[in-house]
Amino acid sequence: MWAGNLFAVNMRISEAFETLYSESLAFSRKWKITSEEVSALHNMGEVYLRRGQLLSAEENFKAAQNIYRRINDRIGETGTQFGIANIYNRSGRYADALKIYYQVLGIFQRSKEKEYEAYVLDSIASVYYSTGRYETALGPLRESLALFQELQDKNRQAAALNNFGIRSCLRIYADVR
Repeated sequence: MWAGNLFAVNMRISEAFETLYSESLAFSRKWKITSEEVSALHNMGEVYLRRGQLLSAEENFKAAQNIYRRINDRIGETGTQFGIANIYNRSGRYADALKIYYQVLGIFQRSKEKEYEAYVLDSIASVYYSTGRYETALGPLRESLALFQELQDKNRQAAALNNFGIRSCLRIYADVR
């Protein structure tokens, strides 16, 4: 029962965010506020991604990506590419996801965006894990943990350690079966 209630609350929150971002998008377009328009599109993409509405998420990310390109915001564009890679990862298009993740990783490494670099490394590890490449997954996980330690982000360090532990245990379980 508790999980069902939590799901219902999360859906209401998600719907509230969708409404707010839709209003922000309409207002931004009416008044030609490009920075807020692109932010609303990107955020709507995130909401749809979390809800599993992958086509809507992709539409919003691609619309945001086009605006980021037009205004020459390379980091913003890279963030939308990351969102699209997450869609591919969730839908089982692992090769497509990895291709984009590695492109995004290179951009974040060159721009010294260590926090984003760590997130991408964690996502790369999740693809390797999902495809049964457990040993390969451990490398990006170690790298993301090291970056979160360097950034002194205790929450993300804990999450990385948790992912590392879960993936290591499941790998061992798969080897035993």
